[in-house]
Amino acid sequence: VALLPYAWLTYSTAIPSRQVYLASAGLAMLVGLAFQHLSEMTDRKLVWAIAALVVVQNLGTLWIKKRAQFLERAAPTEQLLHDVRSSTGPVYVRCFPLPRMVGEDAVRLIAPEALPRLVWQDDNCR
Repeated sequence: VALLPYAWLTYSTAIPSRQVYLASAGLAMLVGLAFQHLSEMTDRKLVWAIAALVVVQNLGTLWIKKRAQFLERAAPTEQLLHDVRSSTGPVYVRCFPLPRMVGEDAVRLIAPEALPRLVWQDDNCR
């Protein structure tokens, strides 16, 4: 049932994450049932080999494809943290591409003493 909405969404390029999580849970249940059925029908070594291939494929996707996306998304926050650490005076933040809360929370976690030095310049950059 969780996968049913995606039968006609193949044209969509962006799906909200909450829907992806629901579909992932449904897919995980289907894969679990498939592995259970397969283990009842064949040799367990084959099931373990297939499971290992699935794990390797998932890890490969994370390290090869997704890692670059994670680094790209983190770049503005990492730059802000670098600027905060390397400065002793005010840090002027202009056109930060993420919500202000993201930058403030990152500084609060990594360098809380620098939080009062952040000066947000709210421009219409977007």
